[in-house]
Formats: sequence, C-alpha cells, structure tokens
Amino acid sequence: MNSTECPASLIDLLGAAPRTTETVATLKIARNVDADRVEAVIRAVEAFRAAKGWSVSLRDAEYEEISPEGVAVGELHLTVGKPVGGRVFFATLDGFRDHLRDPALSAASEVLVLTIGTSSPFSTRRFRVEPWDGTPMDGLPPVTPDPANEPGDPRRGLVRDLTGAEVPEDPLRWLPLAPHGAGTVWEAWRGEAAKRLALLFATEVWSEGGKLMVRLNGARKRDFEFDAEMLGEGAFPRIAEAAEWLVMERGADARHEMFTRRLAAVMPEGTSWCGALPGHLPEALEGARIDFRAYARSKSAETLKAMADLRKAVGDDVGRIVERTQRLSNGFVASIVALAAGLGLRLALTAAKGDATGAAIVLGIVVLAVMWAGVLLQRNVSGKSLRDDLRNMRKWHRSVHVALSGKEYRELAVKPIRDAVRLYKVTASQTIWGLYAASAIFFLILIFMPSIKGQ
Repeated sequence: MNSTECPASLIDLLGAAPRTTETVATLKIARNVDADRVEAVIRAVEAFRAAKGWSVSLRDAEYEEISPEGVAVGELHLTVGKPVGGRVFFATLDGFRDHLRDPALSAASEVLVLTIGTSSPFSTRRFRVEPWDGTPMDGLPPVTPDPANEPGDPRRGLVRDLTGAEVPEDPLRWLPLAPHGAGTVWEAWRGEAAKRLALLFATEVWSEGGKLMVRLNGARKRDFEFDAEMLGEGAFPRIAEAAEWLVMERGADARHEMFTRRLAAVMPEGTSWCGALPGHLPEALEGARIDFRAYARSKSAETLKAMADLRKAVGDDVGRIVERTQRLSNGFVASIVALAAGLGLRLALTAAKGDATGAAIVLGIVVLAVMWAGVLLQRNVSGKSLRDDLRNMRKWHRSVHVALSGKEYRELAVKPIRDAVRLYKVTASQTIWGLYAASAIFFLILIFMPSIKGQ
C-alpha cells in the first residue's frame, strides 16, 4: 500500500495541526502547503480521485477551484467526498464522536475510524466499529432495518422528550454486544452511549435555562438535572444492561413503567441524576424484573382464560350452524314424506271410487308439480342461507382463530361443519332422487290403472 493513498498521510503532508471539519459525507481540510510537500500532496489527491466512490476538490487561498496540478505553496482547501451507505468512514476521532447521532448510521453495517495507535474493534447492535488504516475502500449498499426486529423509537410510549432530540431515536447504535472494549474509539463511543442510554430511565426530558432536566415518576414526581459529566467509566456496563432489558424485549412500555417506579423508590432526594444513577440501577433492575415476571404470569392466566372462552365461543358458533344444517336436512325428508303421503291418499281414494279418472290424473299432476316446486324452492333458499352463514363464519373466524393452533381449529370448527355440510348435500341429493322415483311411480300407476280396473 502506498502511504500517500490515505487521509492520515494527506493530513500529515499538509503540515502540523491542519484545520479539519468532518461530517459523515465529507472531510474538509485547510492548511498552508510547504514547498517540500507539494508533490506528495498531488500524489495523494490523485490516489483519492482514482478510488471508486471517493472524490476530492481543491481550492486555493481565494477559494477558486484548481486542479491537482495547480497545487502550489500557500493556503490550500481540500474537500474529500466519502461513500455513504452500508460502510461509513471517519478520518478524525472528533468527526466520529460528533456524528454518532447522525441518521445515516442507522443504514450502516460498518463504521471505519482512522486511528493512530492501538484501537480494538467492537460491535453495537446496529453496526460494527473497526479501526481504519486510511486506504480508500468501496462503499456498501445501505442496510434496510427490519421493522420486526426493531425496538422502536423510545420517545413514543417510553420517555416524553420535550426537546425532540436528546432521547435516542435509535437505541440499537448505543447498545454494545460486549460490555467492554479498548482504545480511543471505544472510549469516545462509550462516553456518548452512556449519556444517551441514561436518558431512557427517565419519564420526561426537557431543557430549562440551558440545562437538560429529567423527571422521574413514582409515588410522586421528582426532577433532576442531567449532569452527564458525573458518569464515570464504571457506570456504562450497568447502564447498558438496564437499557437492553428495557428496549430489547416485548412489553417495553410495561417494563419501563415498572423500572421507573422501582428507581423512584431507591433514588435519594436531592442527589445528582448521573452521579447516583449507576449505584442504584442494579437494585431497581432486579425489582423491575420481579415485577415483570409477576405481570407476565398474570397476563398468561388471563390469556388462558381468554383462550378457553374463545374455544367455547367457536364451539357454540359451530354448533348453531351444524344444528341449522341438520334442521334443513330433516325438513327435506319431512316435506317429501308429507307430500308423498298426501298424493298417495288422493290416488287411492280416486281409484276406489272408480270414476272421474281424468280429474284424478289432473289433480295428481298438479300435486306432483307443487311437490317438486316446494322441494326445489326449499332447497335453493336453504342452500343460499347456509352459504351465507358459512361465509360470515369464515370472516369472523379469520380474526379470532389466530389464537388457536391449526389442529385445534380443524378439530373445533372445520371438521364438524364439513361433516354437517356433507350430510346436507347427501340428503338434498337423495331427496331429489326420491322425487324422481315418486314421479315415475305416479306415471306408472296412471298407465297401468285402466288395465287393473278392467280385470
């Protein structure tokens, strides 16, 4: 690797203590160039311009844009454009520290920081921070957070932030995967993370007289000044443990309420928020965990009762539909029996009298037609009514049966209704075939009745 191909060499080539201003996307450097550094600066600039995703613009003392070949002794202003996305670069420690709250870091999986000396890598729940030797590297596509795995904005439902910016919007970038690290980059990140996470334990945050204030709700409201300089190095592991318990599990709103009440009970009156907070966090966290376990058990009991009520409601609803289909099926049978019996009686009386054969035939045909029309009408009306009931049941069950397992739902609802509908279809089909048989018998009697009477 050519040492002139990195920001460290470029900054060093420009002389001692250059004026640098850095953001996530740009690095601005202003410094007088000595005569013996001109060629080296030109080579470093050309190397950056050749790297993919990077750009360098040069301006002279009058802030006129110049080419690399125009670099001369005197004041020089450089603006280095950096790739932004899944990989974020910082050439200065101050730039890293000052822009840890930048929204662009929520889309990053790697944060590379130019370090002089030893600095170990570490990981947060949002991205990994690694030392960078300054070599221009390609960027990465931005990471799209998965809403299902996001804890959400703590300002919505946990902490009321009247400042609109102090409570961390993205807590994952402040939660470490390991409680300890080493090096200047770790220390810079840890100091800022301790301040951000310590605000999660308050009920309300606001600014008053240029000072940041926090409020803790318990048996009564208590206000504290947020004095971040009181947070010592040993406070961070306790703060990180408590913050992770608050935001990384389900039921964050209930956890936060229980935790703040426990903390309010142990925080002394008139003390420093950041000074007293670390010492009382373990006790408050232990008590909140006990409270939440009791809360979870009570919710489980309520859930079991609700499940039992749900099963009963589904069973009752299914039972009503099954009973209705059975009544409809029985109605078919009763109708065909009653009508067939009436028709048979009329034919028998007519045959016994031995006269009025034509009138008997007409009467039989009319009765048979009425019987067909009645049964078919009843079949259509009852079939449509049954289909509407099943459609409405499916819409209702779609919103409630999610609490039942697939096997439970099939056993409680699907199988009984399927059996009842199958019985209904079989009965309706057999009724129609019975009508065909009755009609055939009727016409056979009409055909053979004269021959029988002649004998």
